Amino acid sequence: MSENQLHRRNTPSWMLRHRSIVAGAAILALAGLTACSSSGGDSGAATTPSAGGSNTGSSSAQATGDAEQSVAAALAASCGGSESDWATLIAAAQKEGKVVVAGPPNPKVNKDLPEAFKKQFGISVDYLAGSSGATAQKIKSERQAGINSLDIFFSGGNTMSTLIYKSGWLDDLKSQLISPKVTDPSIWEGGAQGAPFVDEPTFNSVAKISADMQLQFIYNTDLVKDGEIKGWHDLLDPKWTGKIAAMDPSKGAGLSFNVAIMLDSKLGADFLSQLYKGQKVVLQTSDRQAADAVAKGQYAVAIGISEANGQIDQLIADGLPIKAMTHPDDAPQMVSAGYGMFGVMKPAPHPAAAKLFANWLLCPDGNKAWNEPNRYVSLRKDVHLDVPDFLQPDLSASYWDTYDWKLLTSDTAEQVLQKLNQLLK
Repeated sequence: MSENQLHRRNTPSWMLRHRSIVAGAAILALAGLTACSSSGGDSGAATTPSAGGSNTGSSSAQATGDAEQSVAAALAASCGGSESDWATLIAAAQKEGKVVVAGPPNPKVNKDLPEAFKKQFGISVDYLAGSSGATAQKIKSERQAGINSLDIFFSGGNTMSTLIYKSGWLDDLKSQLISPKVTDPSIWEGGAQGAPFVDEPTFNSVAKISADMQLQFIYNTDLVKDGEIKGWHDLLDPKWTGKIAAMDPSKGAGLSFNVAIMLDSKLGADFLSQLYKGQKVVLQTSDRQAADAVAKGQYAVAIGISEANGQIDQLIADGLPIKAMTHPDDAPQMVSAGYGMFGVMKPAPHPAAAKLFANWLLCPDGNKAWNEPNRYVSLRKDVHLDVPDFLQPDLSASYWDTYDWKLLTSDTAEQVLQKLNQLLK
């Protein structure tokens, strides 16, 4: 294994970044100029106003209106709802000029999502990038100071359920939907009651639009022979004592904590003790550093490493000896939504733009614009994306849903956290 291979990886992305995507509505301007040019005339010739007094401004306004109507018609056709309702909402959102969105610190998402919304509607996106937990604390501080700066919040399940939703900071999104078709369970994977909303029992504020395969652990293929580790119980072999790392699950959030909850439920508290304490698991605080340590052979195995934060796909693409375990033979596959839970903040500083952005996310165009750069699987059955095989969950089979709302809002997580604090102290 070459050290140079490790240095070729991308710069770390887990940090708060605030990115404002601002650009001119070039397409609308061009449409206005085209409408002003005389029929069949030279492209460089000046346009003479007609006797009726029309001018470039009025023609440009007409072109803008036509463009809005065209976008509205396309949305009505692909997503449902009336063309006039879409057109009215688009016009109101364009008057506000921007929408403020908090989402994951993924550089591709930071770039592609705002650009897609801007291209389709001519509205800028102020994108606040960071972990959902850190962003939620920022929101809490702002709210205590009487500030409401955020329109849309993307989050993981724990932060969404235990702080944002529980604090009453989300608006009723269901009542703001333009198309009634988006709440038809048959268009969503699983067809669950209330889809795409998951916030039982009201099903109106928290939408889940993504599926993300969870990597239960990764291992170094130079140190672990093919077939030597097929499941969790294989990690209890004395040969792996002191050679297993894990993201600290006692933080009470993140993949490693979700893995611990699943193991406690499926394999029992004794297994947790045998694994973390008996095998002298070394706790980590950085997914990236833990993944690097496995790639270098410092550890044979690492538990609960986020694919995105640890850039596991990049490690594999670079030819490093890393393999991910997603389907152990003694536990179910784990599926989450990543950051694919979202809601509209209450009150939203840009209510029309927030409403438009939220409706767009639930429609094919917006759903694709969100899920594709995240490399998530869309929960809309009509949105098909190219996702690496090891990140492709089998939603037709049984799986452990780490974002199951009943699980998120039960006392199970707190009970497991107490066990972990006792076990790891």
